[in-house]
Amino acid sequence: MPRTATTQPINHNHSTVVQANDNHDYVAVAGFDYLFENDYPDDTARDKFRSMTNRSRFYNQAIREVTQDKRSLRESKDRCVFIIYKGKYPADVLEALKHIVTEWHKAIYKAVDSTADLFKYIGECGKNTQQIKKLCFFSHGYPSLIVFDGTNGSNFDMKEGESLKQDSFAQGARILSYACQTGRFQGKSEWESADNFEASTRAQRNDLYNRSLAQKMADSAKLGGREGGVWAYACRSDYALTYTYPKNNNSMPNPHDAENKENTAAIRTLKNHNTQMEEYERKRIAAVAAGTQPPAPPKLDPKVEQEAKVREFVSEKRTDGYLLRLDGALSPVVAGKSPKGLEREFFKYELGVVRTPSETV
Repeated sequence: MPRTATTQPINHNHSTVVQANDNHDYVAVAGFDYLFENDYPDDTARDKFRSMTNRSRFYNQAIREVTQDKRSLRESKDRCVFIIYKGKYPADVLEALKHIVTEWHKAIYKAVDSTADLFKYIGECGKNTQQIKKLCFFSHGYPSLIVFDGTNGSNFDMKEGESLKQDSFAQGARILSYACQTGRFQGKSEWESADNFEASTRAQRNDLYNRSLAQKMADSAKLGGREGGVWAYACRSDYALTYTYPKNNNSMPNPHDAENKENTAAIRTLKNHNTQMEEYERKRIAAVAAGTQPPAPPKLDPKVEQEAKVREFVSEKRTDGYLLRLDGALSPVVAGKSPKGLEREFFKYELGVVRTPSETV
């Protein structure tokens, strides 16, 4: 007898409850936005700006996830892991991202060429004590298909979903897919081909949800219960708020300019401090020679100094229009407005739990 599934929202501005004996990985995976890979000769300045910011949205959302997890986990033994598909990202962009992840967030950085590389890491988690507690995907997607960089080797489909093993995941583990339509299967009916579900019945939609990649991952990894499961959108996801301030819903006028100003200000602070240190050293040497009390050294908050050094490193890289924000996206991914007729919710999928025709979703 099938159980009735529940629709449980998840808090994107999360706070993780950490136990003293936790030994888990919190993983954020970012794809390459191959749809906005190039500018076109007839692009307007607005088109080019949109293209540049879109190219950066997947990894900035992943960095946001790392930022929030690091704040929540604090001094626990859990690790934050940032995984990026190399795709066609410039080498300098990948190097800058690695520096942000490892030096600013003190997290683990992994760059992969294919989904086989991703599964190698997931499999290793099943062989040691560092199991996955949370796995997030930020990328393009189609019904029950996650596409990380536009090549066949980067796809994550039903076959990969079925390959997930329970041993790789901790008790209460979560998988969250922010790719489009991970939560539904692609059928062959007329209304599905038209990308419009307004004529569909709830029973028909539930059948698509039950056969989705999200459900396959939940069943294969045996995820569910009060905390665990797989969350995904049956509709398209929307990254439009990536550079929107969450409190006032206003977009950054120009994210690149804003980040450049922060970089310039931080580097100026670091240079001023270095100048003060040089002056202090001259005065200290003179005081020692004269047998007098040396002056107190100038102080700079270690966090401020570390941020300035990271920003200085990033600003020296050739980023080719890619936006590199130290703390990632400003706001989370939300549900898109298409296809029409599909529920715009971040559904929860659990082991052995199916949606029945009578269920309200």
